[in-house]
Amino acid sequence: MISSNVKDVRSRIRTALGASPLFPLRQLQVESFDNRIVLEGRVESFYQKQMAQEIARAISSEIELVNSVVVTRS
Repeated sequence: MISSNVKDVRSRIRTALGASPLFPLRQLQVESFDNRIVLEGRVESFYQKQMAQEIARAISSEIELVNSVVVTRS
């Protein structure tokens, strides 16, 4: 069962990534499994992958975060 806190954090992370000036971050998926937040999708650089992770961590450092974002060169 996913706690309501994780659902709230997932929603806030989705909103923050959606407002990012980095377009690829707006396209990432934010899921929750077993009381963890999972970032998924593709970005163009390791910098963008790290930025997505830092945005998510800034919202909640108390919930485990799994960064499954893949870096692909266009």
